[in-house]
Amino acid sequence: MLNAVYELGAYSGSAQNLAQIGGLANDNVFSDGTELQMGSFSGDTSSGYVGTLAVGVDTATAPGVSAGAGGGGGGQPPSGGGPGN
Repeated sequence: MLNAVYELGAYSGSAQNLAQIGGLANDNVFSDGTELQMGSFSGDTSSGYVGTLAVGVDTATAPGVSAGAGGGGGGQPPSGGGPGN
């Protein structure tokens, strides 16, 4: 499927990029296998694709609230007004 999609003009550089790494088995993201990270797709480039993805849910871990990554907090908006001013 990737090769068929990458042959479309909208993805002109993608086929070359995939060829340079030699496929998903050599990719940094999917080198440990694609079976748990990729969906199943059917269709073609003319009529479109339909996909499904099985997602596991960990029901044993207690829910919690993340403190987030921090941040700058509040403050005053920048001066100068908004768009159109």
